[in-house]
Amino acid sequence: VRTALIAIIGFMPTKGEGAIGSLDYTPEERKALAKRSQDFTCEACGCSMLSA
Repeated sequence: VRTALIAIIGFMPTKGEGAIGSLDYTPEERKALAKRSQDFTCEACGCSMLSA
């Protein structure tokens, strides 16, 4: 499991550079999205990120 997680983490800082399905955000936009994601609540089950 550790090896798989390290491999996934290795891809996170990689730029999408127009690859299909990729999203490129500035560091400021990433920080804003990270803060907003804390308020996310699943509509299907009601689980919130703050309680996860």
